[in-house]
Amino acid sequence: MEEQNNALEEQKVKQNQLEDAENQRKTEEKNKENEQLRLQREIKKQQLKIEYDNAVTTLRVEKEKIAEIERFKLLRSAYAKQEELRQQYIVIRNWENEVERLESELKNY
Repeated sequence: MEEQNNALEEQKVKQNQLEDAENQRKTEEKNKENEQLRLQREIKKQQLKIEYDNAVTTLRVEKEKIAEIERFKLLRSAYAKQEELRQQYIVIRNWENEVERLESELKNY
């Protein structure tokens, strides 16, 4: 009877060790998954930051073009100049929208 109890106790200990090992493996696997997700989010955030910086730079360049358009008035009519300015303001507005979108996306990350 004592031998059976000892055998059952040993079996329970081994079963507990197996369960502990399985739980440890699952925990490590979950930690790896969480780390991968964190790294993916960090990469996405860095990509958004690069996109944002590029959009801000492009917006700045597009705004500088306004001064160029206004300066070079000899080669076109007033109407052509106004049309070119109007088109440039549309480009600027689109880039401002893009900068705002990216800025909002970055803030929400």
